[in-house]
Order: sequence, then C-alpha cells, then structure tokens
Amino acid sequence: MRTPIMYISSLQLFSMMMLFEFGSATVIGLGTEARQSSWVVVLLGMLLYLPVFYVICSLYKKETTSFPQLLSSVLGKHLGLVITFLYGLYFFYIGARVLRDFNELLLLTSLQGTPAFFVSLMMMSAVCYACILKIEVIARASSLLFFVFLIFLAVGFGLIFFSQILDPRHLLPLLEPNGINTIWHATFPTVVTFPFGEMIVLFCYAHYLKKPSRVKKTGIVALIVSAVILSSIEMINMSALGPYIARIASIPLLVTFQLVNIGDIIQRMDVIVIAILMIGGFVKITLFMYAAVLCFKEIYRVEEETKLIIPLGIATIALGHFMANTYIRHLQIGLEIIPMYVHIPAQIIIPLLLVIVYKSKQMLLRRKQLSL
Repeated sequence: MRTPIMYISSLQLFSMMMLFEFGSATVIGLGTEARQSSWVVVLLGMLLYLPVFYVICSLYKKETTSFPQLLSSVLGKHLGLVITFLYGLYFFYIGARVLRDFNELLLLTSLQGTPAFFVSLMMMSAVCYACILKIEVIARASSLLFFVFLIFLAVGFGLIFFSQILDPRHLLPLLEPNGINTIWHATFPTVVTFPFGEMIVLFCYAHYLKKPSRVKKTGIVALIVSAVILSSIEMINMSALGPYIARIASIPLLVTFQLVNIGDIIQRMDVIVIAILMIGGFVKITLFMYAAVLCFKEIYRVEEETKLIIPLGIATIALGHFMANTYIRHLQIGLEIIPMYVHIPAQIIIPLLLVIVYKSKQMLLRRKQLSL
C-alpha cells in the first residue's frame, strides 16, 4: 500500500468539488423541461444521488489507496485493471464533452469568428499545464478560484436583484404540465447523473487527503451546497426569463445577465457570467483530465505523468471537435443518450457492485477469522 507524497486539505477538496459541480451545469440549464419546477428538479436530483454517494464513501473509511488500486484490491488484479481502463476512458470522454461545451460558449459570446481549434487549444494548454503541476497546485488554485467565483456570483446576484428583472409569478404554478411525472422525467436520469453523479471523480482524489475518511463529509457538504446554489440559479433564470425563454435559451444564465440594467449605466454584465462559467469549466476539465491520467498511469505503469498528459490533451481536443457535427447534436447526445447508457453504469451500477463485493469480502473474512 503506497502512501501518497502529496496531500490536500478538506477545504481544498471542497473547493475543487464545488467548482466541479458548477462547471458546465451553469452553461446548460438544468431541468428546464420541468418549466417552473426546474429548481425542484435540481434539489430532487441531489437527494436521489446522495444515498448512492453515501454508500460508495464506505469504501474510504480507512482506505488510503488510489482509486485504481482500490479497484484492483476489491475486484482482483485483472478485472480491476479492466475497470480502471474503462473509467480512464470515461473521464477522458466526459472531459472532452465539457471542453466542447465551453468551446461553444466562447465562440457564442466573446470569440466569434475564431477557429474552434484555437479556442480548444487555449483551454487545453491551461488544463495540461495544471495537470503537469499535479494535484497540490490544482487544489491550491481551486481554493483561490473558488473565492473569486463566490465574489463574481455575489456581485452578479446583487446586480440582478437591483435591476428588478425578477418576476416571482414565473415560478408558478408548480408541477406543470403533467404533475409529478414532469419532475420525475426531468430528474432521472439526466439531473441525477449530471452534475451530481459526476462526483464519482472525487474518488480519484480521496487518497490525497491526510484522512481519507473525511471524503464522505466533504463530498456530502459539497453536494448539498452546490445543489442549493444551482437551484437558486434556476429560480433566478426562471423568474427573469419565464419558462419558455429559459427552456429554449442556449445559455439561460447569460441571457439573464444580459437583462441587467441599473440606471442605464450598469448594463449587459456578460463578463461576470463568462468569468463564472470559465472558472467552473477550467476546474471541471482539469479534474476529469487528471483523473484519466491517474487511471492510465496505473495501467501502463508510467512514472512520468507528462508522457500521458500531452497525448491525452491532444486527443481531448480532437474528440471534442469531432464528437458531434453541430452543438445541437452535441447537447442531444449529452442529455438524452449519455445519462442512461454511460453515466448510470459508471456512476451508480459499477460503484454499488464494488461496494457489495467489498462488503461481501469483509464478511467472509470475519467468518473465517471467527471459525479459527
């Protein structure tokens, strides 16, 4: 059992997870098909994934091994390496999807006419550099960025409030048009798996904590706090835009900020929302990228991570560019196909099976010890 040389604090892990949760969830409106109930969908999605996360955390009561090593110790060497490889592919693919989201965001808002390749190259250059500097630097940078993120968020919410663009009547009636079925279909599997289920990546960094048992408390607090803030954002978007515009807008939060007007002086505060989105997007791509590096590093026994980071960075740019012909198709795949056929197995089924195998081995070991 190897002891990691690098360590991060619980606060740093919390900052990483908070920014990770906001990531592309602030770009794509959550649960907007539930119309006025979208904010309820966000809270329900968190509540549904919370028990799953709690159960998975039982693997880290005393374990200090990395996620790939944990898979091998529970499932055996060969099967563990196969699952590790699949998770490496999963983190790599979802990281490429997030890159495509923010590529489209920048092309739509501030870099119109810029070739998509150069936008992706700029983002991935920063991500790869962060990965080369390793987890301690990523964690410290996340703590600083989270503080900046909160300032932008507070200023943005204040400007929206004083602009008097919010109409609470847009939040009523709830449960429209098909009652509880509307909320359920909007919640599962989409919002349960995105963004809350993506917290599975947390377990790739749990062993860097001095006390891995704290991963449960840190992760649960991050899930709850991020859900409350994301639900608040959905309420603001719905109140400002109304259910129809909030549903069809490419980036509802950006459209909301474009309505800001205080005395015809403070107007169109697009820069705030772009800063909020870019901070979350950078951290989310970085954590997915570095998680993929850690998985492939264990498989190929590579000591120098740079040998994996650069090729994976190039592959991420290529995959992000070619995974869909249009942004509409990209969203369709990400919201209709990926949650059921990719997220559910990776975020729920495999982790829960892992816990069952782990607990079964522990029970058999106890019985064997008692029989001696």
